[in-house]
Amino acid sequence: MARSWRSRTGLVFKFDPAASARSLVAELGGLDAVLAEEDKLRQVVQQLDVGDRVTIETVSLLLSSHLDKGPHRHIRQPDLRLFWRQFYAGESEVPWFEFWTGFPRGLMDSRADVTLVDELGQLLANKGAQEAFKGVVERSNPETVSVWELKGAFNGDEGLLEQVSRMLMLLDERAVVAKLLPLGARYQLPPLVANYMGRDEEGAEVLEHLLSTGSLALLAPGGMGKSCLAADVGWQIVRRGWAPGGALWVDLRGASSAAAVEARFCAALGLQQENSGNSARILAAVKALLPRPLPAAAHPAEAEEALKRKVPPPGALLVVDNAEDALLAGPQEEGAAEATGGGVLLSLLLKIRQEAPAARLLVTSRTALGLTSSNTTSTATATPSGRPITMLPVQHVGAIGLVPATQLVRAVAADLTEAEAGSVAAACHCVPLVLDLVAHALVAGRLALLIAAVQLTVFPSAFDEEAAASILGVALPQAQATLALLYRHSVLLHGGVWAGGGGHRQFTMHMVVRQQAMQVGRQLDITVQLAAEGCLIASVLGLLSELAVMYRTAKQWRLALAMARDRQADISRMLELVGGSSSGGPLEGAAGLASSASMGGRGMSAEHIAAALTDMVLNFLYELGTTQGLEAAQVRLLAQLGTGQQENGVAGGLLLYMGSWLLLCAGRGMEAEPLSRQALELRRRVLGEEHPDTASSVSSLASCIQDQGRYVEAEPLHPQALELQRQVLGEEHPDTASSINNLAGCIQEQGRYVEAEPLHRQALELRRQVLGEEHPDTASSINNLAGCIQEQGRYVEAEPLYRQALELRRRVLGEKHPDTASSINNLAICIQEQGRYVEAEPLHRQALELRRQVLGEEHPDTATSINNLASCIKAQGRYVEAEPLYQQALELLRRLLGEEHPDTASSINNLAGCIQAQGRYVEAEPLYRQALELLRRLLGEEHPDTTTSINNLARCIKAQGRYVEAEPLYRQALELRRRVLGEKHPDTASSINNLAICIQEQGRYVEAEPLHRQALELRRQVLGEEHPDTATSINNLASCIQEQGRYVEAEPLYRQALELLRRLLVEEHPDTTTSINNLARCIKAQGRYVEVEPLYRLLMM
Repeated sequence: MARSWRSRTGLVFKFDPAASARSLVAELGGLDAVLAEEDKLRQVVQQLDVGDRVTIETVSLLLSSHLDKGPHRHIRQPDLRLFWRQFYAGESEVPWFEFWTGFPRGLMDSRADVTLVDELGQLLANKGAQEAFKGVVERSNPETVSVWELKGAFNGDEGLLEQVSRMLMLLDERAVVAKLLPLGARYQLPPLVANYMGRDEEGAEVLEHLLSTGSLALLAPGGMGKSCLAADVGWQIVRRGWAPGGALWVDLRGASSAAAVEARFCAALGLQQENSGNSARILAAVKALLPRPLPAAAHPAEAEEALKRKVPPPGALLVVDNAEDALLAGPQEEGAAEATGGGVLLSLLLKIRQEAPAARLLVTSRTALGLTSSNTTSTATATPSGRPITMLPVQHVGAIGLVPATQLVRAVAADLTEAEAGSVAAACHCVPLVLDLVAHALVAGRLALLIAAVQLTVFPSAFDEEAAASILGVALPQAQATLALLYRHSVLLHGGVWAGGGGHRQFTMHMVVRQQAMQVGRQLDITVQLAAEGCLIASVLGLLSELAVMYRTAKQWRLALAMARDRQADISRMLELVGGSSSGGPLEGAAGLASSASMGGRGMSAEHIAAALTDMVLNFLYELGTTQGLEAAQVRLLAQLGTGQQENGVAGGLLLYMGSWLLLCAGRGMEAEPLSRQALELRRRVLGEEHPDTASSVSSLASCIQDQGRYVEAEPLHPQALELQRQVLGEEHPDTASSINNLAGCIQEQGRYVEAEPLHRQALELRRQVLGEEHPDTASSINNLAGCIQEQGRYVEAEPLYRQALELRRRVLGEKHPDTASSINNLAICIQEQGRYVEAEPLHRQALELRRQVLGEEHPDTATSINNLASCIKAQGRYVEAEPLYQQALELLRRLLGEEHPDTASSINNLAGCIQAQGRYVEAEPLYRQALELLRRLLGEEHPDTTTSINNLARCIKAQGRYVEAEPLYRQALELRRRVLGEKHPDTASSINNLAICIQEQGRYVEAEPLHRQALELRRQVLGEEHPDTATSINNLASCIQEQGRYVEAEPLYRQALELLRRLLVEEHPDTTTSINNLARCIKAQGRYVEVEPLYRLLMM
């Protein structure tokens, strides 16, 4: 079968629809030569697939619009493409008000037909029509319209006028229909496949059971048609009015985890999935489907019978398809079976059946549900004979009979005899779709149509005509014809997300059809599926290569993200295929075999694929949040490279870089470093010193070393990478800005904040110029600048920057992204440093939960969030609650980063602080000494973290009454902080305060008082009046004054401190109770005992 669908050698990226026309223009001698000769012009117009819609008069403009690789090239409708190029050249999106100033009258400037412009002007003359047009086109930002949205709304093979007319007409029709539908009713049943037959008897049995008895499970091996049977019964229920609350379809194919199962139910019910509590919300939404009061049954006799059985008449139908993937998934952790997809599914089914019996469940599965009273919490545990009660009855589904199978074949291939049709039916094992496809192929001799169906199973979800053309290996017009035929035979469904009347057509293949088509492919030729998978890999890699470049531009980065998100399922599928992951499914067929096949079996080499996974593509995948599968892909590709390529080739350098990059993203810098060194050495040898990839490797190695806390060693590498990128790429390049940012970060980690800040500002300004105000890299620079400002104690200045970065990241990257979690964490710390602990705590919890979901439990950032939450809890005086969190964070960091890491040392210091706060000074002191020794060795004597550790050790020694030993440590910490952080820094104020207390404790009150006043004044300037540390300084000054016998002067200060602490903290906080006790002592010292008693009673409560 030597056909065009077979795998081709090399890696061919088929993404740009004008690429072939561009090549043809070059072959024919260039644009001028084409325009000069009518025959050449005709060839190019035909290649462009613009048909007879355009005249020779406009071909020059049209050709230019195709050959010019600006953003407008993504628009498929010729009139719109020319209009956009004419008015908004170089822009990927413009504000709607600007669009309406030029459209549709501006079409005249692009040689559009006058009649077309006039009729469009009439259609869109009023505000309502414009809003309707906008509503169809709009997919993201409501303020702007983009080339991506216009590509989606309008196809390239129809005129603009007819598409706009149909769009507005359909909207009018839908508005009328919407008024007739029951409020809130949702009907999601898939259409039946063509020539569905042979299930009448079984369908009647299932229908009767659902009506009179209740919910049911359909059990059968793969490919038997249980999903078709469920759809058939569902449509009968809907047509007879027995599901007034709606008929929902929950497809659990591939949903193995608890979160995935909940996500599918939420999607069907129109719910937004939350971090927790989804099961309860799903149950409430199912109950809400049921009409109130329940409607009378369509057939009174059946309703009466249902009442006798104590079964309410059906109010809604919920079909749960392909339950086996959830049921067969094992627990991810020992003893966590209830957290699996199967556990969540069974729990949901049981609750719906028990609490909302009028919501009929129809579950299809290849494996038994096991939902009986013996494994549920039902009170009805057994029958009188002692057997468990089946909580969800089962009906087994078999193959259709030979007679209806023969009838199906003859319905399509009428020229076959009864015997011939029977032979075909028997050979196809009476599988309906196999029968239908083979019969059509026999009638028309269209084996290619059958092959096309098999090839298109490679798509995991909806796909468009261009993507299908790249998989089928044909030109767009041929692909459109094939898709039309497959749609006509119900092999494909329309799956477009736009509400317009034709636009960017998308198709999808129902899971039942997919399973059966995959079985056909297995029987036909396994290489069909392999070739299709190869085409998908090539197509998606080509797409990523182009989008990664677009993402690095100010005008196209939004468009790149939007287009990538549209193909996210395909990107994930590509990574699975490259990584050797099987598509799974009940039929092992092509995809199952492909999981163990080499890349060569798909018509490409590991070298070609590695060459496409560039540094730029990796960074783009990270921003997209789609890195799962990359590790397996890297390992497999590296293993399939020849020894020579691993040691001397460009692909080897890319894969070594990828390995180190993945480890670094996972917080495993120590493991990443040797791979990074290998990649750098290989790139220097193969590419030379002055190459962008070599510069990237230098930067990557610096990051690996820095991640391990070896900042001094990392720092010289950052300027080296920066200088290389300036030489090779220029000053105004995103990579140059990234290198400046990385250098600033390394300097900041060493506590040189004043030196780091101008570099952060330089990186931010450069990113704003090169990438725009709202690019994710710009948001990162805003976040990093805020961090540098915060480290200098300028919290009020840092907070709005953190909020700006968080808002940008949420809008652009989404909630569940590592960078968004980091922004939430950073904002929480900034708020906490200002003493707003109650406001900060929920943010810390949110950041921790996000990091657990996105990064996993075993990640340094997750450990950091645990530590930060503990810090916030400790600051509120809840020491017992905080200590186990500190212990957990320390254990994680020791395991992930090792003992010799600054973060581990800081974690030891923090745990010691929590233990000290509980009065266990002897236990805390050796931990403080251990942390100090580590920080001195790793960061040096003058690092702010080392200074903090010296200060904390002094506090612990002072708390044990060893004031003489503590005082020089306090003086050392103060001197270091003044030199490194400056006079006006919160930590400097703290050091002055601590030294004052130590001197006071030794009875040197006159020497201590001016230090207390200096600390108070500094805190008022730096932190403001409304801060717990300011209140503490007021209290400490009062104490020093009281110790000198000046009680009248001390008392108002005590009252001021207490009032502040009550307002900022809580009554039970240790600092508040200490302040109450100090005020009581002051009043008592003045002999006013009656006033003292209620204060002491407060302390006893």
